[in-house]
Amino acid sequence: MYQNEVIEKKVSFRNELQEMIDRAIARAVQAGVQSVRQSGTRTGRERVERLLYARNGLEILITSLEEELAVCPEAEPVSSMAYERTKNKVVHLLPSGEALGIPQKKADMEALLIRNRLAVKRIDKAVASLADDPYYDILSLKYKEGIAEEEIAERLCCDPSTVRRNKNRLLERLAVIFFGIDVL
Repeated sequence: MYQNEVIEKKVSFRNELQEMIDRAIARAVQAGVQSVRQSGTRTGRERVERLLYARNGLEILITSLEEELAVCPEAEPVSSMAYERTKNKVVHLLPSGEALGIPQKKADMEALLIRNRLAVKRIDKAVASLADDPYYDILSLKYKEGIAEEEIAERLCCDPSTVRRNKNRLLERLAVIFFGIDVL
């Protein structure tokens, strides 16, 4: 009898131990899934922020390309900006010292112009779709005007944490518009 009780207790202990291990694994898997979801959202927000910050630079590039193509409508454009020749591109240097690899051939420049015009329209359309949001102004103040979150909070008469929270919420909505289900 005693030996059977010991065996039953060992089996019971093993079963309890296995259940504890299974619960711990399930919690770890759940935490991992949640972490992946959060990092995916963070990545989506970061990608949208890069697009919003780049929008003004895209406008500058579009204007430069339009000017270059207008100067030389028939022949290959001659850059009006400082540049270095590389293999098949002209690397344009902006006043900031930043280099832009702009194709040297006219057809490539026109294609680049079209792609960037479409990108700007897509950014503007996505941002405009949020115009009914009460904190919509955060986007233009932060990304167009470059104002710090603390100053935005003062202008909107709210706490800086409210600005951050609503900015992140708006960026998450834009991330879905730009990248779809992949950011969820």
